[in-house]
Parts: sequence; structure tokens; C-alpha cells
Amino acid sequence: MVAALSTVVVLLLIGAATIHLAYLEKMISRRYVEYLQASYLAESGIESARAAMFNDPGVLSSPETTFHLEIVQPDLVGSAVITVTQPLFDGLLIVKSTGQTSGGAKRIWQADMTAPPGYEVYCEKFSLNPELDISFILQTFGINHPESGRPLQGALQVDPRCRAACQELDAGEGSFQGSHTRRYQPAGPVDMKFWSQAAESEGLNWGGYSYHYSDGSIVLPPVLRDSIYAVNGDVLLYSGAGGLNLQNCLVIAAGDIWVVNMEAASSRVTGLYRAGGDINLYQAKNDMEVRACLCAGRNVNICCGGSGDRVYLQPVEAPKFFRRLPPVIRGKMGFLTIRSYQEMVP
Repeated sequence: MVAALSTVVVLLLIGAATIHLAYLEKMISRRYVEYLQASYLAESGIESARAAMFNDPGVLSSPETTFHLEIVQPDLVGSAVITVTQPLFDGLLIVKSTGQTSGGAKRIWQADMTAPPGYEVYCEKFSLNPELDISFILQTFGINHPESGRPLQGALQVDPRCRAACQELDAGEGSFQGSHTRRYQPAGPVDMKFWSQAAESEGLNWGGYSYHYSDGSIVLPPVLRDSIYAVNGDVLLYSGAGGLNLQNCLVIAAGDIWVVNMEAASSRVTGLYRAGGDINLYQAKNDMEVRACLCAGRNVNICCGGSGDRVYLQPVEAPKFFRRLPPVIRGKMGFLTIRSYQEMVP
């Protein structure tokens, strides 16, 4: 009788332990899912803030900016608070996002990013009329021009609203009228793997743009509009007869970008130009108007011909321009590129 009772007690204890373990397992599983959801909220907060800064760099009007994100879905209810700070003498943005579910689970993620597209010029060194062998450059692209090699005597006129982020500014006193910062972090190499895969992918929404990919250096025509060119090499946009007219174009090159007009007609350049190396704008005669973001892994060189000629650097209408860009390419143009990503202890 005692043995039977002992057996029953043991079975009851085993049953109770099993039920308790099952309950604990369920609770652990639930908390694990909640913490995963909290991570999702925090990471979504970073991307939400990134998109807001990309669409309108002007939202960063102070050293610290806060964004909020709320998600209400059948299987997820929670929020994220995102703080963006701009450390002095650093060029990186620190984006810290705290995600919390309605059940109280909390996770914190932090991303360090390069600057938003609030600068017209983003490079290591910005120069006016450096010594460049334009004849040799053109020959490397298979072009011979009889009048290349003239001395450069033109000037640069910068709109007071334009901003430059570069380590060294060699373009004359007051060219950017105080809107120049040395808070520059190299944009790093161009992610050509992404652009190559994009060329092979179907169903990507390029908005109102046409997309082209070249696995090697290329010469592009002098008149383009609403075009995206990604080039695994160097790019020459060249006019040997007439002016250059590049409207709302995105040119991405693993190497250097050359925008060259050897004729007497004026030029107009708008859009965004992202080079792993240098960006070079060369106007042999007459004027060139530039209303574009110039983001170089190394240097930006402005070259202008005669003493009465000008290169006019105008401000980019950033919100209007960047909102038109396909979301898939955010973070692939040097601006708001994530340099580090880590989870923080709550």
C-alpha cells in the first residue's frame, strides 16, 4: 500500500514538474519572441530615421535629433525611440534606437553612418584648376582632341547656400563662405556587387529612372536625363561638339568620373555623382552650371577654361531630388552608409 502511494506521489511530482517545465518553456519561448520583436522594432527605427534623413537632410537642424516609430500589427505592438547625434570633429552620425514591445521587452541597437546628403561636395580634397593632363585622359578613353592642354584660368562661383564636407579646401579664400566643414569620413569603396546584382534582378522599381550597368570603363553621351549608370571602372561624360546637358542623372563609378566639355557651348550638370576615386568637372570654354551632389572617395577637381569663364556651383533641392530616388539604392551612394552596427546593453 505504501509502495503504491509512493508511486502515485512520484507520478504526481513528475506530472507537476512536467507541467511546470512546459510552462517555463512556453514563457521562455514567448520572451524570446518578444526580444526578437524588440530587436525588429529597434532596427526598423534605424531604417525609418535613415529614410527620413535621406529624404530631407534638413531634419538634422541640431546636434541631437529624435525620431519616433510606432508599429501596431496583429502579431506585433510596440514602438521605437531613435536618437541621432552628430559628434564634433567626426563626420559620422550616431543613430541609437531603442525598441520596446507592449509586453515590456526592450532591445537597443546603434549604427554609425556617414553624413546625410546635405552637402553639395563630399570628398577628401576640393580643388579649383589643378594641373591635369586632359589630353592624356581623353586618350585613355580613345578620344583625341586637337585643342586640349590649354592653361586653366576660369573661376568658381559658389552659391552661399552650398555646403562642402572635405578635409582640404583648395579653391580660393571664402569659396564656401564658412559653409565648409572638415568633418569628413571617407565614403569608402563603391559596392559594385550590389549594382551588378541589381542589373540581373527583375522586378526592381527604378521609379522614373532608366538603369544601366557596365562592367568596365565607358564613355557616355553628353545629353542624358533621368538615368542611372553604374560602372565598374571609370566614366567619361564627354562633349566634343556642343554642350553637356545632364539632367537628374545618377552616375556611380568604382573608379573616377570625368565630366568634360571641350567645346565653347555652356554645360548644365544636375543629379548625383558618386565615385570611388576622383570626380573631375572640366569646362574648356564658356560656363558650367552644377546643381548636383558630388560624392568622391578621394578628390573633387573643378577645371574651368578662360579668364572670363565660370563654373557655378548651385544648391541641390535635396528633399525634392532624393524623394524621387528608388528606395532600393539608399545607402549605396556614399551618404548615410552604415559603417558599424552593434547591439547595446539596455
